[in-house]
Amino acid sequence: MSEMKLIMERWDGYLLSENLEQLKDNPAETADLIEKIPTITDRDELQNLLNTLTRDPEIADLIKSLGEIENEQGLQEGELSDKILKTYVQGDIAVQNFLDTPTGQKVKKYGLPVLALALGALKLQQGGALSPEEVEVLAKMALNKISTTDLGGAVVGAMGTGA
Repeated sequence: MSEMKLIMERWDGYLLSENLEQLKDNPAETADLIEKIPTITDRDELQNLLNTLTRDPEIADLIKSLGEIENEQGLQEGELSDKILKTYVQGDIAVQNFLDTPTGQKVKKYGLPVLALALGALKLQQGGALSPEEVEVLAKMALNKISTTDLGGAVVGAMGTGA
């Protein structure tokens, strides 16, 4: 039985990796995937999903950029993503010049669905679980229901000027 489970996990990982580009271009499918993450109880399946997401160059690039922002701001690992998500949940968004930063430019280039996947992957990578509120925020982000201007405000707020 475990061989069949392993085969199915590998197949699911293969399908996701083969379709990730199309997934990133389809906000509704991205939101569906994000909403599915908390329902995954098998550690191996969750790790396969995380591995697939972090192998994507755009997602990996945003994860790296968010990590660099954490380092520049002296934040602990995972603190920035938590603060960004918390800022959205509270609706406390200060509009700033985030979009002029290198990370902001990447977000504009890659799009909010890719950022949603990157934030979700970052949270999982750092050992956290997505709360229902965070899933809701990431799904809205994936569906482009949060503007990039508001996103910039949330990131800047998370870095200490409004969170």
